[in-house]
Amino acid sequence: MNTLLIENPKAAAGCTAPRAELDAATMAQLVADYATAKSRQDIDAALQVCDESFWLFTDAFNVTAKGQAQVRMQLEYFFRAFPDYAVTLDGFGSNEYAYTCWGHLSMTLRGKFAGFAPTGKTARLPFVCVFTFKGQKLASERFFFCPEALCEQLGISLPKYRRMISLASVLPVSLQTRF
Repeated sequence: MNTLLIENPKAAAGCTAPRAELDAATMAQLVADYATAKSRQDIDAALQVCDESFWLFTDAFNVTAKGQAQVRMQLEYFFRAFPDYAVTLDGFGSNEYAYTCWGHLSMTLRGKFAGFAPTGKTARLPFVCVFTFKGQKLASERFFFCPEALCEQLGISLPKYRRMISLASVLPVSLQTRF
């Protein structure tokens, strides 16, 4: 078994703000503002609470967008495919390095996504997000939900989805958003 030793967990988490600068209530408000803006598909408002170097990693899509320009491209692409995307936050936890929240998402495939035509079907899935902070802003989001359940509920082929996501993950963000 491999063991990973992290000498500076705060740096590894992408967080440079000491806990004293950002209390749990402030973290919760930043995350709530971000989630609310994304649920309205308001990219400008979502990025307003993010640091310029903010990065977004979506595990189910195997993509990482780094910096606000790439994150904007990813969100524009995502919201074209899922224009009714919305989340509800059901719980949270935090420590000096990160803020974690969980809840449920809902999204209907109404536009082309990852090589799939719109199905008009809606996925309702549990999710978990882990956020880090820089100063008084969000530094990163790691977004997790089940791709198998997503495919099943949207009526798309899981093997094709995996092939398309694998292909897209090696492309620059500007090309990923053309699928």
